[in-house]
Amino acid sequence: MQRGLIKLFRTSVCMVLVFGGIQSLSGSYVEAASEIQIAQTTKEAESELTLFVRNILGSLSEQEPFEDWKQAEFTAEPLGPGTHAWFITIRPGASQSEEGYLIIGAKPGGGYALIEYGRGSGPLFSAKSLEHAIALIRDLGEERDLLIQKLYAGPALAEWKISAKGSTEESRYFDAVSGELLPETDMSWTKQVDYTASPDPSLIQSYSRGMTPMKTVVTAQAFNTYENISWMTQKPLKMNEASIIKQLQLKKKLVFASRGSGRTYSLSLPVNGFQRWTHSETDSLYVLSKSGGSIRWISLASLEKMGGFYTVNGS
Repeated sequence: MQRGLIKLFRTSVCMVLVFGGIQSLSGSYVEAASEIQIAQTTKEAESELTLFVRNILGSLSEQEPFEDWKQAEFTAEPLGPGTHAWFITIRPGASQSEEGYLIIGAKPGGGYALIEYGRGSGPLFSAKSLEHAIALIRDLGEERDLLIQKLYAGPALAEWKISAKGSTEESRYFDAVSGELLPETDMSWTKQVDYTASPDPSLIQSYSRGMTPMKTVVTAQAFNTYENISWMTQKPLKMNEASIIKQLQLKKKLVFASRGSGRTYSLSLPVNGFQRWTHSETDSLYVLSKSGGSIRWISLASLEKMGGFYTVNGS
């Protein structure tokens, strides 16, 4: 397995070393790896993932707001141990302030699937959310060097794991979008990862032919799910691809809320649009979740496994 190229860059907070998905933070500097291993153990696997990413970027670049992704540079890194997923960072160009990302899952039988994608001024696993998480952990009195890791066990379970280097104490976990501290432990995270299912066959696959994304349909502006909490008193909707499109066209916006006995906290996401993909096997639907600086297109199949959709009164 080849080692990726390591580059150093400075930020206002620190310098981070990224290797195998783990970042090591020392004092006020972070040493970061812009490019690391892309695939599993062979050049063939690397080529398959790289080709899949390029096909996705080329397809999306035909639609707004992804026009600048066609020739974009990208890097990849594994997401946490045991999750079999890859985080692809997309950099459209030096003049672009917004980074984009893809999250791709490895299928047990081989190949890859597109779980979600996004962009914005504060997307998933942004430097902004990491800086906030680091500030919180320093406020708690932690002055030792830090180990930082991106963890992903589905679109409703994306977290930063931060621990003191050389320490046997519990790691701390932070939301991958906001950087807020979460009531997560090493044990609770492991249990949830073990429960996580493999990518659904209805997702865009690396073997899909003629995959074409349609124009994103925006049914509502970005909103905070807690501004109107009427959805908390509702029963979850019985959803499939056709019904969620109909509900969004009628209600304009929905709320997704995670649930499950193994979860340590509940997460809600605004749903305010969708993008449909057509390809040779079957159509795939990715719902739009826009809130603040985060814009996410998340596969409906992946969300359905983690919770339910609710209507918002007055929407």
